[in-house]
Amino acid sequence: MTTKDPFNWIVPIPYSVLIVLAEVLIGLGHPILGVIVDSLTFIILLIGTTREQQRELRLTIALIALLRILILTLPLTSFPGFARYAVLGVPVLAALYFTVQSANLTLADIGITRYGLPLQIAIGLIGIGLGYVQYRLLPTIKIDGSPFVLALDAFILILFVGCLEELLFRGVVQGVAVRNFGVSGVFYPALFSILFSSRTINDLVLTFGTALLFGMIVLRTRSIVGVSLARSLMSISALLVFPHLLG
Repeated sequence: MTTKDPFNWIVPIPYSVLIVLAEVLIGLGHPILGVIVDSLTFIILLIGTTREQQRELRLTIALIALLRILILTLPLTSFPGFARYAVLGVPVLAALYFTVQSANLTLADIGITRYGLPLQIAIGLIGIGLGYVQYRLLPTIKIDGSPFVLALDAFILILFVGCLEELLFRGVVQGVAVRNFGVSGVFYPALFSILFSSRTINDLVLTFGTALLFGMIVLRTRSIVGVSLARSLMSISALLVFPHLLG
């Protein structure tokens, strides 16, 4: 595990600039150039991980670059419904496993603990309220389907949105950032999460605000269990439940 170094904050700057540059190119209508920049960033980061110093920092930034590459290159629109989350989630899960092993992170390091289980359940329930906020800010068309299809959709949202997203951003990325930057590391995954929003004002505010809230909760409880449950309930209620009840 990396020891805290006062100069660690410098490490992410050039790579973060490259990732932002890729997003600017994509926003200007040059997605291929954006993928090329993200790919070069990813390769440079992997080369940098051969050195023990700041390995875990480089690995976590490489995860962000890889996720953007996958989103931009996989034919996600070819898959029905929420199946695209599963298609994207499988390689991300594999990359997360590689990162955790390479950085010698323990389950406690990435927030997988049973600490205060009743408290974690209570934290999870705030996801219903957040789901209502998401539904009002980002209205979703009601998804029709059999009970089996809706149950499968809910399962995909729990596994690949609730659990996997929180494991990536709050467990690994924030866990490493806080160890290297202190409390300010909470802002690190929150800022990166903006890259995966739709870029509307409502979505930017909701994404950053939720990420920061969940980050502060994990910082205090040292567990991602509650926020994973909250993210799952937020997604299910916003995308499946409220469109049926209020749509």
